[in-house]
Amino acid sequence: MSTSASPQLAVKELEFLRKAIKKRQIPTPITKLSLKSVGKEQLFERLGALAELDRDAALAAIEAALAGGSDAEVPPPQSPAAQMVWTGPDVYMSEARKTTAIVLALLGSAQEEVVIAGYEFDYGRVLFEPLHEAMKDRGVRASIFLDVRPAPSVNTKMDSYLALQAHKFIKQNWPFGAPVPDLFYFPEGARHGSRASLHAKCIIVDRRHVVIGSANFTQRGHSRNLEVGVCIEDPNLAGTLTRQFQQLVEAGHLVPLPAPAAPSVRPPEELATEESEDETPERSELDALADELLVAGEMRPFFLRLMREGLPAPLVGEDIEALGGHVLGSAELSWSGPRVAVLLPEQEGGRKALEGADWTCFSLPEANEAFDVLRELIERAE
Repeated sequence: MSTSASPQLAVKELEFLRKAIKKRQIPTPITKLSLKSVGKEQLFERLGALAELDRDAALAAIEAALAGGSDAEVPPPQSPAAQMVWTGPDVYMSEARKTTAIVLALLGSAQEEVVIAGYEFDYGRVLFEPLHEAMKDRGVRASIFLDVRPAPSVNTKMDSYLALQAHKFIKQNWPFGAPVPDLFYFPEGARHGSRASLHAKCIIVDRRHVVIGSANFTQRGHSRNLEVGVCIEDPNLAGTLTRQFQQLVEAGHLVPLPAPAAPSVRPPEELATEESEDETPERSELDALADELLVAGEMRPFFLRLMREGLPAPLVGEDIEALGGHVLGSAELSWSGPRVAVLLPEQEGGRKALEGADWTCFSLPEANEAFDVLRELIERAE
């Protein structure tokens, strides 16, 4: 808002606002409702640029206006105002906005282009619905950069493995049908044995708005965890960040995932009658992966359950070594990060040594019965 369009505020009004903002009687940016709560609703139409500022910028602007003398105008903001983005317990008179509300509003406002980067995704069915509408109604282009976990074996056929990851992402996060976003991954992180990952979490809308924060695109990140971030309108930052991703693609550091087919959107009654047909592609791909990794027959149903739940693929049939290099025991399925193992009966002899080295071990019946516990152990380490 330009200075010339800003009405003037009297010195006493400015002093009142300064005091109320300092005491947090009025949250910022200032709204008509917050002024009404302190009996000053009539000031709202004369705030001008002051209504757009956060707490620190508003206090600075008021001080500058008071220093300028009686009935001085409030100057416009000199730099973009940032909003705190928050997942967690509510705080009295907080100026933060909820993570989910910010994401839904920004994605729904997109007119041309959206770039998203994230480490974990399982809440897309909620978060990405307005983006799908924007793509369908306004032709918005969307690119999503996501982390692909390391391939489970040096012998993994990467084309099949990557196609499976794309299929799982769309199935879990994009139930809306066409159009679908362009998907990209970080090849270095997908390499077997890699300790690298795509851990960035940001949204860029129309090269103007940017959200950067700690929250993943997960239900935990939007409803259960304590997460913090920032939302800022800054074309320079947004443009720079967009170009950064584009240049990484051009240099081959970020690579397109095989394009998954958009899921067909059908009425619930049709889905109920065709459930087995819909599950066939996923079951076929997962069975192929189980064959490739040589998963033991009795462990296969549990392995398929893990994969359908979207958990990271385990190592299969590994000898687990201590720091000194000697073998503690073998596990049919194992995750080295959280130190979790699922053992076949013939591998139970190594359980005591593994548990002595801080591994959490399950027999197959135990793993099935305590599936939620096993999932939490794995996800917590991720």
